[in-house]
Amino acid sequence: MAAVLEKFRRAWDVMLYVPADHRIWQDTETLLWQLDRAGTCLPLSDVMIACCARRIGAVVLTFDEHFQRIPGIRAVSEIG
Repeated sequence: MAAVLEKFRRAWDVMLYVPADHRIWQDTETLLWQLDRAGTCLPLSDVMIACCARRIGAVVLTFDEHFQRIPGIRAVSEIG
């Protein structure tokens, strides 16, 4: 069990932390509205992650195809 926990912690330790201040929530609200007006309805959590990634210029590593529908976000499903 300890080995599994350690492996999990190592994986999470490489993730970048982006503070969730009021501006990131405003960015998320704006992007949700823009996407909705364009006919794209995505989960709040995905749009929040996208706004955080955009703020720091990060690439999103994911299998979730929602991120491909968000302008200005680079999303990949594998490293390399």
